[in-house]
Amino acid sequence: MSGNEYFGYEIPDSVVDNYEDGDLSEYDQTGEWGITTSNVIEGQYAIDHLTGGDDWQNPLVSYSGLPDYPEQGDVIACLMRDIDAGGAIFGWGAGGSQSSLDAFGVRLHTGDELSIVKWSNGSISELNLSSPTIDNTTWYDVEVWWHDGSGSEPAGTLEVFAYEVNTGDLTRGSQVGTVSTTDTDYASNTGIAFGRWSGNGSAGTISDAVRVMGSVADYSNPDGVII
Repeated sequence: MSGNEYFGYEIPDSVVDNYEDGDLSEYDQTGEWGITTSNVIEGQYAIDHLTGGDDWQNPLVSYSGLPDYPEQGDVIACLMRDIDAGGAIFGWGAGGSQSSLDAFGVRLHTGDELSIVKWSNGSISELNLSSPTIDNTTWYDVEVWWHDGSGSEPAGTLEVFAYEVNTGDLTRGSQVGTVSTTDTDYASNTGIAFGRWSGNGSAGTISDAVRVMGSVADYSNPDGVII
C-alpha cells in the first residue's frame, strides 16, 4: 500500500479524508459536527453530526488542508450511515463560504430516499430522487461519477450508486440504488461538504473515508474494493 502518513496511520493516496488525525482542523463549521469513535466502520474515527438541527444550513466544509480533493472528471466515494433518519448528505464541487455554500450533494435518508441535492448560495434543493430501501443499521458506500465528458456521459452528468458494505472485510455488497441528473454548474469547484437534511431525531448522521476512486474515463472496480 502506498500512501501518506497521517498521525502514524498509513492511508492510500486515494483518500481525501478518513479522519484518522482525530480532528476537524481542515474544516469550517459552526459547532454542529465532531469526531466520533462510536459506530466507526474504518479505522478509529469518523465524523458525527452532534445536534438535531437542519444542518444543510450549517454544513461542514473543507477547501484546503487535506491530502486530496475531488475534481470534475473524478469518481468519488464516501461511507455513509443515517442512524436517526435525519438524512445524511455528502457534498462535492463545493465553493463559496460555509454560510453561502455552492455544492452538489448526495442525500442518503433512512426509509426509501437516495437523492442528488444542490446547495446554491447557502440554500438547498433536490435535483432528482430515487426510492431504494435504506436501513439505519447499515453502512453504505456511496459512489459519485462527476462527468467531464471524458467518459461515457456528457460533461455535467451526475451519477450516484449506493452499495451496502460488507463490514467484515470492508468490501461492497449489493447495489441498493442509483440516481442521476445533469447540471453543469460548479465545474471548477473542488471542496467537500457534509450536511443533514432534517431535524428528525437528535445526533447520529455519520460519514467516513471520502475517496477519489479514479477517473470517469477509465475507472473500474470489479472486486468492490473500498479502501
